[in-house]
Amino acid sequence: ILIVISLLILKKRKAEKELLEKELGEISKPQRPECLPGGKWNGKTYGSQKYGYSVYVDDVKITITAEEKDQIEKYSEAMDEYYAKVKEIKDKHRI
Repeated sequence: ILIVISLLILKKRKAEKELLEKELGEISKPQRPECLPGGKWNGKTYGSQKYGYSVYVDDVKITITAEEKDQIEKYSEAMDEYYAKVKEIKDKHRI
């Protein structure tokens, strides 16, 4: 009886995991702007219109234009929305 119960639990967990993966797969992750190179970015933009803008990626200062700053900020907002959706789905499935 324990084996049967264990198999049923495993089957249910597998189905839940497949549903979770399906729902997560339906969410598209925002594309990182080309002006923001790969690496660890602290999520902040610095500067002003008068002095120019910059970001730090892997502790290296990168100068960006005002347009690139706007792209990066939109990307950051989109990532916040993406992570909120992922959290909502995972919470729904209690994982």
